[in-house]
Amino acid sequence: MTAGDGGAHGACGDLGALKPVVRSVFEGRDEGASLSRKKLAKQVGKKARDAGIAPAVEDRDKFTKELRRILADASALKKLGLRDAGDDAVALRKKGDKKRAREEKAADGGAEEKQKRSKRQKREKVKVVKDADEYVLPKVDPTKIYSMTEDEIESAVRTAIHAVDARFKGLGSRRSSGENLWKVQDQRDDFKTGPYSQQEKDILRLAVKTFAQVRGLSATDPAPWLTRSQKYPEARCCHHVFHEVLPHRRLRSLREAAIRMFHPDNNAGAWSVEDDRRLLQLVREHGRRWNMIGGLLGRFHASCKDRFKELKPVADTPIDEALEDEDPKQGMNKERFSEEEIEALRRILRELVGEDVDVPKVSWSAVSDAMVREGHLRNARQCQRFYDYHLEQSLKAAGKWGAGQDDALLDFLVRGVTKKGWLFEYQVPWDKAVRGRSAEVCKRRWLGMKRAIKGGVSMELGEVVRTLEQLREHKRRKKERAEGGGKSGEQEGAGSDVEE
Repeated sequence: MTAGDGGAHGACGDLGALKPVVRSVFEGRDEGASLSRKKLAKQVGKKARDAGIAPAVEDRDKFTKELRRILADASALKKLGLRDAGDDAVALRKKGDKKRAREEKAADGGAEEKQKRSKRQKREKVKVVKDADEYVLPKVDPTKIYSMTEDEIESAVRTAIHAVDARFKGLGSRRSSGENLWKVQDQRDDFKTGPYSQQEKDILRLAVKTFAQVRGLSATDPAPWLTRSQKYPEARCCHHVFHEVLPHRRLRSLREAAIRMFHPDNNAGAWSVEDDRRLLQLVREHGRRWNMIGGLLGRFHASCKDRFKELKPVADTPIDEALEDEDPKQGMNKERFSEEEIEALRRILRELVGEDVDVPKVSWSAVSDAMVREGHLRNARQCQRFYDYHLEQSLKAAGKWGAGQDDALLDFLVRGVTKKGWLFEYQVPWDKAVRGRSAEVCKRRWLGMKRAIKGGVSMELGEVVRTLEQLREHKRRKKERAEGGGKSGEQEGAGSDVEE
């Protein structure tokens, strides 16, 4: 068939003329080679033009499109006697070359084993999620960690490394391996909170050193792999290992404590007036991007965040804008709380937590913001400290804490520490501490008793209890001596009267 008017359509419609061309294309392809509809039409069209049964130049595009349409029709291919080849072409067109390559690769034994391993890893990942509640209960007895020697702690760390590796092997990043455990722990209240004691710091420092030695990481400068563990595969799940030797602390707390302990910018010294001014200026320019601000100031990012909380009442007011060469802290009121401020603080606390102002779950930042809105420049720390040292003492006057109940609370804790081995406050059943007093009231009163001791907030439970017991015994003896001295003075006076 030659080119002419309607030549393209005529050529495509003449299946008999196309049959040998299409068959030669299929027979001439390489074994196993893919042949999509587009490639088939292109090769058939070229051979058809070479054979003189298709237009050479004119209407070539129209001829190719028509040819592709016919070749996509299974019935047309069947008429050509190419049913099997046609099915192959249609299948390749639908699945694509990539899927065919994957199927060929899956036929290999190595690829098949890889697929099995991937399925096994997915099952293990699901298992980790289901066992999260069980895993946060540590293997190391928290009541024995403070009696462990350095060698025992190192041995526990090495054992924990192998245990954690076996549990999270092949799970990849921290997100897939243990982030769900962090969330589960955040929802529980059976963990110790607050500042780390010296014993805890020593144990954590030794755990970091041992982990670095086993993993071949830097023990002298662990800050890089502690802060960016995703860039150090050897440091993966390091906080889970630390959790094995400090099981009473949350994973999140251990990470923050380790980073703060070893970060080179954490010991930058006291904040100067110029540092405060630069901090406020950087927050205005960059927002609360603490990592960036910490790098610009040469300080630990968490320290910058904590410092800004103290300066926030000034930063939120126009006062600081007028302080060009003055101390930003001058904008805050550092005098004693006035009666107006005390009443405002009481009212704000009642609005936030109700009539029971002893509830400790209060956002002191929110309290500070409310105080600033009323014109009282007090930061969160000032509000909390005034409540702890002054308003909290009004428990007795309000009838919430009776005479002798301090002794009852201390006796209860002494029995628990000596006979039941309590080490941490979360082990204390506060609702049973003092008869007729709620758990929240007892915990709040205990916090006030701890703060009466220098450094008591960072002490362990047993150490605080022993210190308070010694102070109570000292006061009792002092009182007895005073009473004894008074009685002896009366007796001497009576004796002198008799002699006279």
